[in-house]
Amino acid sequence: MKPDKSFFIKVVHAGEDLTKHYRAVFVPIDNATIFSFTNSNEGATIHNYQKEGSTRLQKVK
Repeated sequence: MKPDKSFFIKVVHAGEDLTKHYRAVFVPIDNATIFSFTNSNEGATIHNYQKEGSTRLQKVK
């Protein structure tokens, strides 16, 4: 690191391996989430686009 960087910049980037993530200084954000269903059948129904009134894309046949 350049010696003119502030302490906080050094702390945030300490130990980063710039060879990972195609040398990105900031690690890319991976959008992910967790869903909660009342049971596994509800999750499967939504995943398979079988729930009435689903606003998701239609299942490709």
